[in-house]
Amino acid sequence: MIAVTSKRTDIHIPKKFDKEEYDYNQKLLSNYLSHQAKEKKKLATQVKKPEDYYEEKTSRFQDFVINTFKGFSHLTESGRSIISKLSKIQKPTLKK
Repeated sequence: MIAVTSKRTDIHIPKKFDKEEYDYNQKLLSNYLSHQAKEKKKLATQVKKPEDYYEEKTSRFQDFVINTFKGFSHLTESGRSIISKLSKIQKPTLKK
């Protein structure tokens, strides 16, 4: 026995089972899941190699040292010479 407590007009009435629509939805779902799996596999194969990490860390360290000494360059002549030497060093480029 169903008790009605309010007048609702937004109640979803299930329609008759449609095999074609079900198959279409299943196909869409399988395509979506296979696409997600391909994307995940592609990201997994793009793992950085150890030398890439080394180059990236070296570049970041050079930037850190240059920025640190820029703050103190007004204090000493040696600070300015260190910055000029470090700025001339060619930064490693990341492999893509």
